[in-house]
Amino acid sequence: MLAIGACATTGRTYLSYSTLQGVDEIIPVDVYIPGCPPRPEALTDGIMKLHEQVMNQRLQRVHWYGKGRS
Repeated sequence: MLAIGACATTGRTYLSYSTLQGVDEIIPVDVYIPGCPPRPEALTDGIMKLHEQVMNQRLQRVHWYGKGRS
């Protein structure tokens, strides 16, 4: 998951009940993109880092896949 911008990464900009403080405590974050709003090159870099992480993952065989097939 990407956390984009200062609000999503820290929540410090808006100290209110409507903004989650520290999204990484609820949802696992893979790449943080700083800025408010983030610069285009930071966004591109973050997307490329996430793409690299996805491409380096190994596919695992799911235990239920293929059962009952012949």
